[in-house]
Amino acid sequence: MFKQVRSAILLSALAVAVPVVRAQSTVALSWNSTSPYGQSNGDFTLVQGTYGYAMAFTADSSSSPTATYSEEFGSLVQHCPEIGYIAALIPQSGVIPETYILEWVDPTITLPEGSSTNSLVPAPGGFVSTLGTGIFKGIEVDNTGVFAWVNETSAQDGGVQYWIVTTPDSTTC
Repeated sequence: MFKQVRSAILLSALAVAVPVVRAQSTVALSWNSTSPYGQSNGDFTLVQGTYGYAMAFTADSSSSPTATYSEEFGSLVQHCPEIGYIAALIPQSGVIPETYILEWVDPTITLPEGSSTNSLVPAPGGFVSTLGTGIFKGIEVDNTGVFAWVNETSAQDGGVQYWIVTTPDSTTC
């Protein structure tokens, strides 16, 4: 009896230590936006952020970030160029309305309170945030336009709203 219990505990521990990651296909990430003046779209390029790499807007990038959504962990995991980094929405201290910059971070890094690595979820054609009723938009950080989630409506932002767009990708790093 004792051996069976000990074996069951050992097997349970191994199952936790070596989880199976179920994931969708690897996708390339790009952006589009809509406003009262029309629509825009483009690619992302990675720029150094506070905790990892932020996604900056570019009209043309030779290597857009690619990622896979891990259903097991509820995280968006980068495939290229920083293999294994995860998407994190990181709150910006003292900014009103509440603003979170999307950064790709090493999963072992300690993030500030209020950060989320599991609030980006797949939606038809892209990803959405589960943080609340806010919108994605571009904000300026150190004179660079980066992708962020802001707790406001598109009407409060003059009718402008951004999206993360996904397209199937089989790029190898």
